[in-house]
Amino acid sequence: MDSSRVIIRRPLHGQFLEEQSRIEAEVRPSSGATVVRVEFFADGELIGVDDVPPYALDWSPGERMLHETVIEVQALDSRGEWADASIRSRPLKIDYASEVRLVEVYATVTDRKGRFVDGLTAEDVLVTERGVQQTIAHFSAEDKPLKLAMLLDCSQSMARRDQAREKIDLARTAASRFAETVSEEDRFTVLGFHESVNRACPFTNIAEELQRAITGLEIGRGTALYDALYEAVDLLGSDPGRKAILLLSDGRDESFDGLSPGSLHTFHQALEHALRSDVAVFVIGLGREIKHRSIIDGTSLEDQLSLLARRTGGNAYYPRKARQLSGFYDRVADELKHQYSIYYSSTNQRRDGAWRRIDVSVPRRNVTVKAREGYYALR
Repeated sequence: MDSSRVIIRRPLHGQFLEEQSRIEAEVRPSSGATVVRVEFFADGELIGVDDVPPYALDWSPGERMLHETVIEVQALDSRGEWADASIRSRPLKIDYASEVRLVEVYATVTDRKGRFVDGLTAEDVLVTERGVQQTIAHFSAEDKPLKLAMLLDCSQSMARRDQAREKIDLARTAASRFAETVSEEDRFTVLGFHESVNRACPFTNIAEELQRAITGLEIGRGTALYDALYEAVDLLGSDPGRKAILLLSDGRDESFDGLSPGSLHTFHQALEHALRSDVAVFVIGLGREIKHRSIIDGTSLEDQLSLLARRTGGNAYYPRKARQLSGFYDRVADELKHQYSIYYSSTNQRRDGAWRRIDVSVPRRNVTVKAREGYYALR
């Protein structure tokens, strides 16, 4: 007696999965038997059932599109016999070695009152690269693992008092509270800077280790702000994934006016380094001194920090008083929890090393989208 047979017609073995994928199967029952039901599995997990031909399932693979996935179809016939077939999908890897490189963009969407807009889908979002609309391959509102460097200004000015407490103490309290937001899959590190940059702890997902590192930061002379940014980007690396810097500073780099020793790197070198490594920079600029303008080019530290945050897809906040810091650290934590993950394969696959400007928008009234402004193509 012949046996039932299952043939997976879509997707084919070795194909990429799409944001909205369809599995189609042909079932040939044995002589005299009929098909009772067909079950669909992804990596051993039941994802759907069909009992009417043509046997098919529409589903969203989510993170599975980024990994090799085993798609299996099992069919039960009227004789109580099972038949099955399986294929393996090809992963859309987000790395430099893959044949198709996915561009990753993390975006936050807020309404005119600053409230986060939840519940969006890929159909709600428009992504263009150099003015050319791109097809979104994967879109998710899930909280992705975060690799983050906390940078705290430990210059002499942070020892000044805000009412009864030194600014550095208020900063330590706010940063320690932020450290409690680290999740099991996240990795945070802490750096303090004055005339030099000091890494206080390795990457960890243990809040208590981060808090001990923050408490141990000491005040020193000078402000090597740009070097701190550059070193933090180095630590975060160029591997794909969600990466961010959270910077607190109350004053300009000592090299700002070219009159005092400060960072070895310039602001533009630090910005370029962050852009090339796809690192978002969130800034908390404290006090009035950041508004002072350089005698060299007329820019202020606030101008620089706002540019840094905007171009990298972060955000900038400017509390006037140190006692307000906890609220602003909370705001950054909330923003990081409300990021949409967007992946697309660029229509421009040239490896020319050029800057590719990205625009992410939500075509509806009274919403604001924050995302990085672009990326450098591979060579």
